[in-house]
Formats: sequence, structure tokens, C-alpha cells
Amino acid sequence: MEEKAGLQCSRKELYDKVWNKPLTKIAKEYDISYSKLRETCKTQNIPLPPNGYWMKLKYAKPTNQKPLIGNHKAEIRIAPNLPKLDKNKLLEKLKVPKKLPKKLDPIVAATKTYLENGNKPPRTIHAYMERNDHGTISCSVNKTQESRALRLLNTLVLELKALGYNFKFNYYSCFLIMKGLEFEMSIREKYKRVPREKPSWEGQTDLIPTGFLLIHFKHRYSSERVFHDTKTITLEERLPRILQILQNWSEKEYAEHLQHLEWSKAQEEKEKQEKLFREKRDHEVERFEEFIKQSNRWEFVQRLRVFVKEYENKLANIDTLTSDQQDFIDFAKRKIDWLDPTVSIEDELFEDVNPNRFLDQK
Repeated sequence: MEEKAGLQCSRKELYDKVWNKPLTKIAKEYDISYSKLRETCKTQNIPLPPNGYWMKLKYAKPTNQKPLIGNHKAEIRIAPNLPKLDKNKLLEKLKVPKKLPKKLDPIVAATKTYLENGNKPPRTIHAYMERNDHGTISCSVNKTQESRALRLLNTLVLELKALGYNFKFNYYSCFLIMKGLEFEMSIREKYKRVPREKPSWEGQTDLIPTGFLLIHFKHRYSSERVFHDTKTITLEERLPRILQILQNWSEKEYAEHLQHLEWSKAQEEKEKQEKLFREKRDHEVERFEEFIKQSNRWEFVQRLRVFVKEYENKLANIDTLTSDQQDFIDFAKRKIDWLDPTVSIEDELFEDVNPNRFLDQK
């Protein structure tokens, strides 16, 4: 049985859906909650058809469709409904056998072998971060409780698989996968500390098994659920309730996961826009600095042209212009034309020279 994906679409696509089909039909089609769908439309500012809209549409009367304002491409995800659990059926279905079945689920069979081999991890699984399809469930119980722990695990694992969930493993841990999220799973026996009659260097207390089992699920670093035997209720009796709690928990974590994805996406987009803004600003600052440099060059060039003109006129008036002086004047004019940003003639000798270096000599 595969998990349904729920509804995943853009904001514009959801807008089109709600104006082309009633919310009740959309919720049924994607196996999602009607109230969650309506709430999502409200939080995403997606306008909904008013009362009487579908009746008017049916009889071809004029209708008024409100436009969608804002980002059309924003992604929207709504988780599918949880499988409905019939408590009466579950009580019968989840009846833990008094003897260990000969045919065990492969995961539980591997765990049984794991216990028989003295709790040595299988050598086929290596890296901590890797995920594998085959492995064992961490099981730390007294020898007298091994059969009961395996029977509990076998019943629970089979039902979780029947509900569409699966399992992944690494070197040490088993992960129950619900809605694509990992929930680390283990079973152990509760122990109590008893003072030693004769304390030694090894310690002053002993850990004594109580016969009470504990099933532990952990998601991320701080979110966890622990189920254990009590004096009045055993884990076998609590299995239906455990399944319901796990499903509600996965729904809550999945909703938070989607919110985090939306936040991360918005944050990523914000950082992207900020980076683009900084790059555009730096580029324009650079261009404007270059403009100012060229303006200063042009102003500097005008001073040089005035000087050369005055120099040339003075020598011409006194009729003492020599060929060397004329060569110098021609040289100066060529270099000024090379320096002038509005002219910028090519100069083979000055090809690799930065014109702005001469501005420092003003």
C-alpha cells in the first residue's frame, strides 16, 4: 500500500482548481482534509467562490470571479488524510501471539538473528549516514524477554507496513519512514538500580531487569515518543493507541516540515534577491566611478588643450617656433587626443597604459 502524495501545486494552479470545482470534490480527489484545504486558501490569500456560485454556473447565469493577486508560482503542499483506524478491527488484528510465529517479517527475522549472534551488528551495513533497505531494529532486552519483544515487533512492523509505511536502516539504527520523514525506532527493557550489598570499585549499584518493555521513537533531536508497560496496561494492549499516536505525530511533523520548506524557500529567494541587489548596486557604483574618472579626464584634457594652444600661440607670436618645438606640440596633441575620453584615439606605445594614472599628476 503506497502513501498518497496529497495536493502539491502552485498558488495559481490551486486558484484555478477552486474556481473550477467545489472544495469538497477537490478534497476527495486528492484525499485531503476539506477544512485544511479551505484554511490553506485563506492563509495563501486565494479567493474562493461565493455562496451560490456553483448554482449560477449550473444554470449559465453570470458570475463574478475574483482575480488572484500576488505571487502565482508559490508552491503549496497539503498532506493527505491519515488512514482511518478502526479500533475494534485493530484490537483483533493487532493481537500479539503468545508464541513466536515461524514466519516472521524479514526485519524481525534479521533482528532475531542479531540477538542470537550476541548483538553484533551485521557487517553489510557500514557508513552511519547511509540508508539501506535491509537491517535490524535495535533491541536491548533480557534473554527472558527476547521472545516477547520479537512478537511485539513483528505485530507492529506488519501493521505499519500494511498502513503504507516502510523502513530504512544504517549501521546502528532502524528508521520508520512516515510521510518521507525518519523516525528512529528501538525497543528495550526497563532496568532499575539496586544498591549492592558489597560496593566495589566497579560501582555501588546493579541494574536489574524489570520485565517492563519500552518502545522508543525519535524524530530529529528533541521530538520523541516513548511507550512502555505499566502495572495495569501492557504494550500489547496499547498497540492500537500507539499506531494512532504515531500517525498524529507524523502528521504534525510533516506539517512543520512543509512550513520549514516554505520558510527555507522564502529565505533562499530573499538571499538570492539580496545578492542580485548587491551585485547590481556594485556594478552601478563601478560604472558611475568610471564615469566620474572619465569626467575628470575630460576636464583635465581641457586644461591641457588650453595650455598647448597658449604655448603654440606664444611661440608663433614671437616667431621663434622651432621644428623641435613643433614636434613637441604635435606630440602633446596626439597624447591629449589619446587621453580624451570623447576621442580616445589609439596609441601603439600607450596601449597598455592606464589613462587614469595621469590624473594623479594634476
